[in-house]
Amino acid sequence: MVGKKTTEGRQLGSAILMIRELRQMRQKDVAKRAGITAAHLSFIEGGHRSASVEVLEMIGKALGVPVEFILLLSGDTRTCGSESLGEMVEATRAAILTAIRQGIDLNEARE
Repeated sequence: MVGKKTTEGRQLGSAILMIRELRQMRQKDVAKRAGITAAHLSFIEGGHRSASVEVLEMIGKALGVPVEFILLLSGDTRTCGSESLGEMVEATRAAILTAIRQGIDLNEARE
């Protein structure tokens, strides 16, 4: 759905954009690999369009990361109920970003 930006949509789109830029991939290349249009990806990255789990999985595969990592990177740790959980989430996010920067295909690492 195209429309007003939501906080969740912006965070999700920002996570996808961050991963894409860390991978040094062009939007049109990711979109093509994911089987969606570049315009659709642009709307998702900009927080203007929501994405189904299926589309997120396709984007994750195109980026070389599991959809769970995209969701984790888009999360707001201030909503975690426990300080230690928030710290664990932040450490996990840092590890994921390090692996992405190193060019590791995290989908292959799971198999």
